[in-house]
Amino acid sequence: MTDLFDAHKQWATRPRDERFASLDDLPEFTGNRKRASIEDVRPLRGLKLYGAIGGALTLNGSMQTSLLTNWAFTQLCQQAAAPSGYLNTLPAEIAAQCLEHGISSNGGDTKILIRKNEILQENKPQNMVSAFTSPSYGRIWDCDTVEAIMESIRDSTPPSYGGDNCGLYASDRDMFIFLVTDEKPVEVGNARFGREFFCWNSETGAATFGLTPFLYNYVCANQIVWGAE
Repeated sequence: MTDLFDAHKQWATRPRDERFASLDDLPEFTGNRKRASIEDVRPLRGLKLYGAIGGALTLNGSMQTSLLTNWAFTQLCQQAAAPSGYLNTLPAEIAAQCLEHGISSNGGDTKILIRKNEILQENKPQNMVSAFTSPSYGRIWDCDTVEAIMESIRDSTPPSYGGDNCGLYASDRDMFIFLVTDEKPVEVGNARFGREFFCWNSETGAATFGLTPFLYNYVCANQIVWGAE
């Protein structure tokens, strides 16, 4: 047996706006995000970057102006062989010039994930660039993962211990699901074990899809799983 801390890490670090109360809320959020998403493969050399208000970077080649997320900025730096940590310390205009210099010598393509910004603000782009990945990147959408889980496992729920909004997490970068089945324990000799699983995914290349089912002895209020096997 072993103790698992994956769910505890999610519970301890996720901000409130990345937590969901029920499995009914998560597919709505991830589904809306997929419907607002566009995938586009473009030459790196054709990308144009500009400094935006507040020190952010925007992308505008032959497409509508889009604001880069921090994660997308890091990915683009990797493709341009540029140090993201250092560029983050520079004024946006200079960082844009450095990145354009890096990608100008790259003859490859990149797959861009663009999401329409749901909160429209004056003088800000309507689109968000969420990821730069390789053209061959096979994207698994979070909403498809959630729907498959809901269809396959109908008697599992997020843990009811540990406070509100535990077990279901999603951000602009990744997703993590922790479901338990306490009402139908598995008997092994004189012991009774609950059934549960972790599932995680990323639409942006931050992680690969993963699923870990296991039996467990106890889950405490801070989401540490004790006696898993």
